[in-house]
Amino acid sequence: MDLHKNPIRSNHVCLNILKNSEEGPELLTDDEIISLVDANLIQARNLEKELQDFERGVKIRYAIISNRYNMSFVAWCYFPK
Repeated sequence: MDLHKNPIRSNHVCLNILKNSEEGPELLTDDEIISLVDANLIQARNLEKELQDFERGVKIRYAIISNRYNMSFVAWCYFPK
């Protein structure tokens, strides 16, 4: 997750940025994307498509699952790649 000094913008603002901006996902922090997923405004399974970035989508999904199930990065080493 991002270590940033700025507070997370509201989900409404983040969703507008994601949907209505040319840079869209690039303007949002990982924490803001996670907040949108937690609020069910975007689906975790569609992160790569929504973000237009496969690697970032996978990284954020791993962060979400790790937080929800209290899994460390080491636990992910046992998952098939």
